[in-house]
Amino acid sequence: MRELVNEAINGLVNEYPHISTVIVEAPTGYGKTFNSHIPFLKFKDMGLARGFIYVAPTRALVRQQARDFLIKLQGQGFSITYQSMDVNLKVEVPNIRSVSLTKNPLLSSDVNVTTIDSFMFNLMRMPVESLNKPVKWRYATYRSYIFTSYVFLDEIHLMVEGSGLQLSSILLGIHELTASFTPSIIASATLGSGRIKCIATGKCGDTSLETYREVANRVRVYRLGKENSKDGVFVTIRDKDWEDKTCEQNFNFKELNNIDEIIKIIKEQYSRVLILTNTVKKAVDIYNLVSGIFGSNNVVLLHGKLDEYDRDINARNIDNARIIVGTDAIGVGINPPNVNVLITDIPSSIDTFIQRIGRICRNVEQDRDCHVYLLREGEEEEIPKYYTEVRDKLHEFNWRLPYDCVKKRGYDSLINSYVEFQSPDISSYQDLYAKLSFIVIDQEDLKRSYRRYCNLIRDSVLIRGITNVDEPLTYSMALSMRDAEVLAKEYGKDIDIVAYALHEDGNLQKISINNDVKESVLKELADERKNECNRYFEINNEINKLGSSYKALIIWGIDVSRIYRRGLGLVI
Repeated sequence: MRELVNEAINGLVNEYPHISTVIVEAPTGYGKTFNSHIPFLKFKDMGLARGFIYVAPTRALVRQQARDFLIKLQGQGFSITYQSMDVNLKVEVPNIRSVSLTKNPLLSSDVNVTTIDSFMFNLMRMPVESLNKPVKWRYATYRSYIFTSYVFLDEIHLMVEGSGLQLSSILLGIHELTASFTPSIIASATLGSGRIKCIATGKCGDTSLETYREVANRVRVYRLGKENSKDGVFVTIRDKDWEDKTCEQNFNFKELNNIDEIIKIIKEQYSRVLILTNTVKKAVDIYNLVSGIFGSNNVVLLHGKLDEYDRDINARNIDNARIIVGTDAIGVGINPPNVNVLITDIPSSIDTFIQRIGRICRNVEQDRDCHVYLLREGEEEEIPKYYTEVRDKLHEFNWRLPYDCVKKRGYDSLINSYVEFQSPDISSYQDLYAKLSFIVIDQEDLKRSYRRYCNLIRDSVLIRGITNVDEPLTYSMALSMRDAEVLAKEYGKDIDIVAYALHEDGNLQKISINNDVKESVLKELADERKNECNRYFEINNEINKLGSSYKALIIWGIDVSRIYRRGLGLVI
């Protein structure tokens, strides 16, 4: 275990309950996620934690971590479940079998792997699974399972780089965890000083959250630095071994003017190659190009617009494929081994740029020569400011160390210079905080809150896309409301609206939807003038009325089977 992670874990375990929340900022590949379960085992032995809740920003990371925890923990007798938009989740465990995990909205198992959406709505007293049920005040049960667990919030930078509402909800979530003495670790590689100060102390630029005063003394921040030190809530740890080995790594950068140059690079390199693009369409174009030359058995494609069936098949091949092509759906938290070459579009944000580079040369014990090829296509004004200003200085940075060392600058200086700080939405924070302050909240009030804050944690509401209407639980994917707008406007004749009743015994029954309802739903989806939450609820209510007689969970989505490209995904 790396020195910083070890110090952070011991700091939480040994100083609990005086310290109940620890924020860890460490480079990609440092072992934050790999060791995320260790505090659970310690707190469990001490009788201080009933369970472990691992919280991920993406479904891809939920799947990856479910697989890892099955390998590490199932043999110790722990129950492992998941919670996400997926109705079915099958995980391939090497040398064992294919495991179907149980969906668990309560997060009541020993080990629970969940998306940030489900976790935050449970924490905010708005559990989606029970909002429309007649039982009152069930939110207390959901929160009780959180407050009696150890919580690990991973890749937190993805949750605070969006809107002010997103930042406000994360701040309030951290406040709730800390105020309830729930032992928690919050991890990221690319927060930067401003965002760390914000989530640790509630001091966010010119805004200061008064409610944080009551919990700030129970928060600690652990970061790598040139020497061991402590300054208030901030603890700096020097990991000399990591420093020495990463300073020996040599990152070489070269620009490519078109995708045809990719073929030459792959032929010249003996290492595995990771190709990351900014769009699904470009990822598919490059996949078609390279698989046509090197053979589909040597190339794997992974992105966020694959259904569960295709994603499972492709994910099984990621460890053995010579060439891996995708978007940031594999750029975050998914770590293909033995990759020393990255070919990438230039992303719009500097933290994404750092995260992508961090996907390669992860074995600091052995990897020395690392190659990054930057695809330059389009006009100069499309290139982000950070890249324009540092393109000729990329070789001057240590991309695996946040501080300056051996004549190389740390990547933290880039984050602090180019990450635009998003202020929290104070009105939303105060409104949600007030609702959490009441001992009891009326069910209808919770429904109204959910309708107002359904995009609490994401900029866009998620809708189910279905690629095979006969098996919608296996052949499905997540679509944003913005995706739905495009589909409704540009592909209206090629898509459909479908709904099913999912019974407790697992039986799935298709619900008949007449043309008037379909036209109404498509019209709502295309109407970008309306608030996303309102559109979603109007559609949801309309479809639930059709299924009111079934006494089952109603699942609905957009049938994209006629435009979905099997093996390649939804390219829109």
